[in-house]
Amino acid sequence: MNEMVFFFFTLPSLWSHGCWCGGSVCVCVCGVLFVCLWLFISFYYCQCVVLGENRRMPRCIECSAFVQRIVHPETEMVEKCVSCGRCCDKYYEFADVQKWIDVVLLERRAWMHVLFNQRGIFLSLFLASLVCCLIEAYVVRTTSVYADIRNRKIFFSETPGGNLSGEDSLQLVKNLRPDMLPLMMYVDTWPTLFLYASMEYFLCLIAAVWIGVQSQRGDAPGQDDAMTTWATSVSLAYTAKVGYLVFLVWRIPIPLVVVVDFLFLLWMVRGFSITASSHPSRFLAIAAVIVSVLARVLFRHLTAWSPQVIF
Repeated sequence: MNEMVFFFFTLPSLWSHGCWCGGSVCVCVCGVLFVCLWLFISFYYCQCVVLGENRRMPRCIECSAFVQRIVHPETEMVEKCVSCGRCCDKYYEFADVQKWIDVVLLERRAWMHVLFNQRGIFLSLFLASLVCCLIEAYVVRTTSVYADIRNRKIFFSETPGGNLSGEDSLQLVKNLRPDMLPLMMYVDTWPTLFLYASMEYFLCLIAAVWIGVQSQRGDAPGQDDAMTTWATSVSLAYTAKVGYLVFLVWRIPIPLVVVVDFLFLLWMVRGFSITASSHPSRFLAIAAVIVSVLARVLFRHLTAWSPQVIF
C-alpha cells in the first residue's frame, strides 16, 4: 500500500511533465493512462471499503465500546451497551432528517452513528463527494473568469471600467446567460476541472486511509476497519462542499465562498477526531488532518487547477 500511495502522490508531477514535454500525442497518451489508472485505483479502494463495511463491528455511540449488535433481531429494539448501560445507538430509532441535522450541527453521537454503525453509507457518500467535486469545478472556473475580468485580462463590455459589482456572483441564472457563456466556456473546461477536483478528493482519501491503516499496523482486522472508517470520514467531510449550492442559487458575494472551505476543514477535524478517538495517541487525528491538507496543497500547487483558497 505504501508503494501505491507514493506512486499516486507522484502522478501529478508526471502528468505535468508529460504535458510540457510537447506533442499532442504525448498529452493524449499521458491523459488516457492517468485517467485509467485513477479509475482502477478508485474502483479497488471502493471495493475494499464497501466489503469492509459489512465486516466491521458496530460501536456504542455513548462510550465508543464495541458491541456485538445494535438491534435485537427478534424484538427489533435497540439494545443497551454492556459497558455503559445506555442505548447503543439512538439514531436507529430516529428519522434520517434528525440524524443529518445533528451531523450538520457536529453532534458527536450522530457522527459516531454514520462513521461506525451505518451500513452501506460509504457508496452514497462517495457519489455525493463526486457531485460536490462537480460543483467545485464550476466554482473554480467561474471565480477564475471573474478574477481575469477584474484584472483586465478579459474584456467584458457590460462591465464598463471593470466594475463587477452587479456581475460578480456564482448564481447560475447570471452565469448561464448567453452573453456570459462564451467567457465561461464551461463545456470546454468543466470536464477537466471535474477530473482534477475528483483526483484531489481521492488523494485526500488515500492520505487519510494511509494514516489510519498505519496506525493499526500488525492488526489485520483493525486495518480493514480503519480503511473503511477513515474513507467514510473523508467522504463525509467532503459533502460539506454541498454548501456551494447556496451560492449557486442566491446572489452572494464571491469572497464569502471561502466559508465553504472553512466548513470542509471543520468537518474534517470533527470526523478525524472521532475516527481516531479509540487510538492511544492523541495526535493521530492532528497528523491525519495535516497530511490530508498538505496533500491538497501539494496537488493544487503541482497542477495549478485551482487557487489554494477559493475567494
